[in-house]
Amino acid sequence: MAVTDPVGAGLAAPKQTAITDLLDEALSLWRSDPVAARACIVRARALTGSTGSDGDGASSPVGVGAPLTWRARQIAEFVDANIGRIIYSAELAGAAKMSTGQLARALKATFGVSPSEYVMHRRLALAQRLMLETNDALAQIAEVCGLCDQAHLSRAFRKTFGQTPAAWRREHRGLGRPLSVQPQAFADQLPDGPGTAL
Repeated sequence: MAVTDPVGAGLAAPKQTAITDLLDEALSLWRSDPVAARACIVRARALTGSTGSDGDGASSPVGVGAPLTWRARQIAEFVDANIGRIIYSAELAGAAKMSTGQLARALKATFGVSPSEYVMHRRLALAQRLMLETNDALAQIAEVCGLCDQAHLSRAFRKTFGQTPAAWRREHRGLGRPLSVQPQAFADQLPDGPGTAL
């Protein structure tokens, strides 16, 4: 007896493979980078031709305003390269070759977040990685991640993950000795010109 795949029913084999690859990537990214995982799921949904629902009754916006994969990658790379300083929305939009309005709509459509929320997510993801891989103090991790101080890190972390960074670190730390990671050198100067700080 052959097993049928109801999810892929009616889809061509290349589309099924692409959807499967996207969902596999989403699963592998789910804990380390939930925003990127959600983007994979949105792209897989777009391949099926379904608009779906996010559970609140509102359909998920796919297509119009959503950045292409290379733009999403450029945005992530720009944020990661400049994470230790204030990032202006005009700079981020310039890196993606979009206007600030297009950027805001694209991030909302693709990741479900505003530009400032996206940047904060990347900051907190780096903080999580550093908490696991280094013995650095939380104040030092906050500085490397572009946050004002340890209190700023604690407020944002608790709001996002429901617990303090110290409690999360104790809970998720492995038994082995953590690796020593040297923080990257970040530019100290703020960009010239007007813009909204993210």
